[in-house]
Amino acid sequence: MRRSTWVLVGLGCLAIAEVAVLAAVGQRIGALPLVGILVAEALLGGWLVRHEGSKAWASLRAAQADPDRRGAALTDAALVLVGALLIMLPGFISDAVGALFLLPPTRGVAKAGVVGLFRSLTRKYRDQADLLATRVDRGSVVEGSVADASATDEAARRRPNETEVIKGEIEP
Repeated sequence: MRRSTWVLVGLGCLAIAEVAVLAAVGQRIGALPLVGILVAEALLGGWLVRHEGSKAWASLRAAQADPDRRGAALTDAALVLVGALLIMLPGFISDAVGALFLLPPTRGVAKAGVVGLFRSLTRKYRDQADLLATRVDRGSVVEGSVADASATDEAARRRPNETEVIKGEIEP
């Protein structure tokens, strides 16, 4: 199955789980207290958006001058935005994930997870971009020659699926 199909299946399961949790809590405490809790969570989410969003915006503005901090500031701002949207949605599971993204003590854990996820999803494209950059940059090619062509051919026949690693040093 394609990755987009898995994402849609996951979102569908999450929606079903949200409805099931809301129904269970509603049966346990009643409909009116449940609505009150959801309204209170939405208000808390709005307050957190203003508070943490303004800090993230200030961090983005400060990071404009420092290119090394831009990625981290942008990731923080994106996590705050997604966390705020998740808290404003009705449901307890989305609120828990939104709080994980919004609150500064847990945002670092969420950032590590999101960065790892995006790195794994974009690895193929980053490798292609690195290869293209290497082909364009003439200074990155190291001239050399094969010392013993028959030994190289024999090694390639023995291990057809492995790449051969050449160890050594490059002298200027």
